[in-house]
Amino acid sequence: MKTTLNKFLTIIALCLFLTLACQAASSPEGLWYSEGYGWILEIDGNRKEVYHYTDNSCLESGEALEELASQFKSVQLLTEDELIIGNAVEESYYYFERIDELPQLCSQDSGDDPVAVLEALIAYLGELFPFAEIRGVDWEKLKAEARSQIRINSTDAELRSVISDMLEAFGDSHLRLGYEKNGELATLPHFDSKITVPLLEASGVSGSNRQERYNNWRVSRLVETIYALIDLGAEGAAGGMVMWHRVENTGYLMISDMMGFSNSVTLEGDLDEIDRILDTALTALDGVDEMIVDVSLNGGGRDAVSRAIANRFAANRTFAYSKVLDVEQSAPAQEYFLEPTERPSFYGPVHLLTSDITVSAAEVFTFSMRALPNVRHYGMATHGSISDILYKPLPNGWLLFMSNEIYLDSDGVAWEGIGIQPEVELSVFEQDSFETTHFERILDLAVNMEVEESELFNLSSRSLIGMGEDTLICGLIIEGEGPRDIAIVARGPSLVAHGVSSPVTDTRLQIFNRGLEGIASDGGATELSEEDKVELALLGIFPEDDREAVVMLRGITPGVYHIHANSEGEEMGVGTVEVYDLTEEGEDSALINLSTRSKIDGGETVLICGVMVVGQTPIDVLIRGRGPSMAELGVQSPLEDPHLMLVDFETSEVLAENDDFSDLGTELKTSLLESGFAPDDDLESLILTTLMPGAYTAILSASGGTQNGVGAIDFFRVSE
Repeated sequence: MKTTLNKFLTIIALCLFLTLACQAASSPEGLWYSEGYGWILEIDGNRKEVYHYTDNSCLESGEALEELASQFKSVQLLTEDELIIGNAVEESYYYFERIDELPQLCSQDSGDDPVAVLEALIAYLGELFPFAEIRGVDWEKLKAEARSQIRINSTDAELRSVISDMLEAFGDSHLRLGYEKNGELATLPHFDSKITVPLLEASGVSGSNRQERYNNWRVSRLVETIYALIDLGAEGAAGGMVMWHRVENTGYLMISDMMGFSNSVTLEGDLDEIDRILDTALTALDGVDEMIVDVSLNGGGRDAVSRAIANRFAANRTFAYSKVLDVEQSAPAQEYFLEPTERPSFYGPVHLLTSDITVSAAEVFTFSMRALPNVRHYGMATHGSISDILYKPLPNGWLLFMSNEIYLDSDGVAWEGIGIQPEVELSVFEQDSFETTHFERILDLAVNMEVEESELFNLSSRSLIGMGEDTLICGLIIEGEGPRDIAIVARGPSLVAHGVSSPVTDTRLQIFNRGLEGIASDGGATELSEEDKVELALLGIFPEDDREAVVMLRGITPGVYHIHANSEGEEMGVGTVEVYDLTEEGEDSALINLSTRSKIDGGETVLICGVMVVGQTPIDVLIRGRGPSMAELGVQSPLEDPHLMLVDFETSEVLAENDDFSDLGTELKTSLLESGFAPDDDLESLILTTLMPGAYTAILSASGGTQNGVGAIDFFRVSE
């Protein structure tokens, strides 16, 4: 659970459900330890205790269990010695292993003098905080400096000052000391950032300390923006925490926090309310061509709320991120997905805007959105304080808030301590425009936000590859005027690692123009230039085996091309031909068609054609599955009755399928016949659909009970 920087939640994550544990599990009694969190649970009949353990300290939790039971609601015994507990709403789970006895430290009084407090804090950071090196901190030096300044008779003020300086060195907004001041929870050190906070400190914002000045500035900025938007006719909800506006065909959605939308303090209440708000906002913005989603002032909140908002921009189920611990315990990574919803959504181009004060759950929102193909990230690098907050008590009753989980985006990159880098850098906050109203600044920046029109980046085919009539033949069409850079890879031996049991053992490529004149052939990856090798390696498409073929076609002109992939010897096997468009932006041409012909024997040897759409906009495609009509082209044993299926590559969801062209509606068939795209036989298959950016697979097989044979898939990008 995240927290906005001025809303600190004292949560002991595991204690929260102990009152439910004995009801939910068959035999949870005993001692349980969670490495990476430093929790020990002791369950003995009606007696339930929680200890916060390190090698140098052990403190019993001071929280009342009955006050915490509402947060965590599930417990599962994996084995007699393994336990997982968590919260299904927040989707956070914690792994425990049984231990034989309570460590001796847990029955000893460690004292609560300033030295004991400092040593407990150092132990927590040393064992549970994994980011010292990433954040450039010399941990040994920092510990030594703090220890040299604290004595048993040091005052509370002196201890707070030393700890605050120590924690500030990490630059982690989650890493804070909590203590009581005038009956309320106060925290140190105060919030900072790389660019924006120094700017506001120099601007003369009022306040007794940096935290107060930041809070005053942020609230003032938000209020000013809300009123400016209202004057323009914008709408909002939750006291302006969510605002939306339409400027011609562009929508604007500003979200200032990831919690606090409802009067309820519960996560369930926030999720219900943000869903209601988004229903209203996205209905009001229905019909816009593109949308700016602004979280540049967002102070964080709850991960689950971040995912709920991101769901509204996900056309397909999408892996968003995972989180892991830097420990040896066998806890699996927790994976999080964005799920499409039937509620109002937007799947068009999204321009996501962040700044260096986009923090915590707003950063989780950022890399969740970046996992979506229709989203492009603009602005400034985020704060870099992403991990969930772990609470730890100190011997004198103070609290330590810290980060201990490593969040990885959909590409496996950890941005903690760095900040999520935008694809296009724009200075949301800078010296020259710092006094400009926020929405005016957004309008200034919007001219730099361009929609990336989608293209076919990759077309691929998989089937049997042999010699002669068993050659895998692909046709390729480039339309337009400008030249293209095309890479073609024929794989075989490396497919074993991807589950293919009978791959072709050696592949060769030949490329022909429309007149069947040879224009390129492959003698092995060693014939590529060093520049080409580096580019293909960086893209992850360089052949994984020396026996696999690759051809790089630089500057080829628009036209029709034929690709022949065969085996080096007479032995047949499953192989792939992959076509990649590596052309830089700006050329007035496009890869619009791939046709693949091969023998279909069933099982592994169906004909598979894959396509990857890159960009921010949807494209229309037409896919044909041919068989009987190929007899007219001289094919001796054509596929008798093709069945065509389109599948989402990531989720394996069947998006469309067709067995016979004759099954399509009369109006569609008439239109296709007039356009010349209709199959030449009613038994052949056709799918006409719109694809969002992503990866897809078309599979051609024999319709149930019919004869296998040679078939073909034609993949076209079509315009309205």
